[in-house]
Amino acid sequence: MLYLNSIYIPESLTTFEEAIVREVKEETGFISKTLPILLGEFFVNPATQTNKVISYLITEAELLTKQDLDDTEAIDVHLINLKTMNNMIKSGEINQLFTVSAYYLSKDKLASHFEPVLNQY
Repeated sequence: MLYLNSIYIPESLTTFEEAIVREVKEETGFISKTLPILLGEFFVNPATQTNKVISYLITEAELLTKQDLDDTEAIDVHLINLKTMNNMIKSGEINQLFTVSAYYLSKDKLASHFEPVLNQY
């Protein structure tokens, strides 16, 4: 599962890992028994801004609960396979920089994460 979102974490209330697990559950209903895999930390524009994006990959997630959205949120969850996502990026249908970056970073992590399983066949 590749989940892409921006979240705000008040100082010292939670870790990034705890926050992404919570947000994925609340906004999608998906839960994973595995820990999030850090893809990287990136500054949006270090010349003029101090905010950064921290990207995670969550694997082996299952739909186990309903969305629990805030009153101001409206989120539709769409499940697509990686080949379709790749085609959507190439066609420009998906063109948000952080989404595209997370997709390409996740490909290497997915290959190494599932390599032991793939080598059995």
